[in-house]
Amino acid sequence: MPTTTLAQLRQLQQSLYDKAFKEARAIVGDSSRRIMAYSAKFERSLPSRFVFTTQADLLDALRQHQFILYGDFHTLRQSQRGLLRLLRSYVDRQRTDKVVIALEMFKHVDQDFIDGYLAGKLSEEAFLDSINYAVEWGFPWQNFKMILDYAKAKKLPVIGINTDNAGRDMLFVRDRYAAKCLIDAAENYPGHKIICLIGEYHLADDHLPKALAVEHRRRGSKGKVMRVLNNIDSYYFSKKRPSTHASTEYLRLRKDFFAS
Repeated sequence: MPTTTLAQLRQLQQSLYDKAFKEARAIVGDSSRRIMAYSAKFERSLPSRFVFTTQADLLDALRQHQFILYGDFHTLRQSQRGLLRLLRSYVDRQRTDKVVIALEMFKHVDQDFIDGYLAGKLSEEAFLDSINYAVEWGFPWQNFKMILDYAKAKKLPVIGINTDNAGRDMLFVRDRYAAKCLIDAAENYPGHKIICLIGEYHLADDHLPKALAVEHRRRGSKGKVMRVLNNIDSYYFSKKRPSTHASTEYLRLRKDFFAS
């Protein structure tokens, strides 16, 4: 691809990212000092060095870890599509249905409604009304629905990991609660991979990964954790990127930490 065309493409992608970022801030509230503090902490936790790698390498690493934490940028459809691509690739490559999908978008208390929807006992409208989706989550339903559609087609269990108060609770409270839900899922579904879609700020070193380590120690259990980020502008628009464009590029930040 000519250099000028690539530059124009990246400029367009930067503008789309900026637009999505503004939309997300508009939903969560731009004045929240806590959110900004978590954002700064997340940025500081990102490794500055990376190497380019392949999807095959990412899938090999995924196979070796029990908990996969996938960072979600809630208003960006490509973020949810990225998780779906990863799910499909892993399930197809391993020829397995031993996968639990854990979603921040759902409260854990709403599990019966989630199960009912996946089983076809609740219509889409009734399901969204039952969990008060528009108020409790509010991000574009169609972006997340495709994950539920895939889970339904493959008969994969889906669990909610958010607190009863959801976004009204502080992030560290939600991290601890999510950690308990994720480890409960591992105990309830032995031999399953737990793949979690959760807001990217939760993936900072001292947030959900630390909460999982603490909960594992409390229970005397173990479980390897891997993180996958996506659409991180400091990586995507880095000058270190090659002059050719590929939609399937992945970055290895550490042995258990990737970005796409």
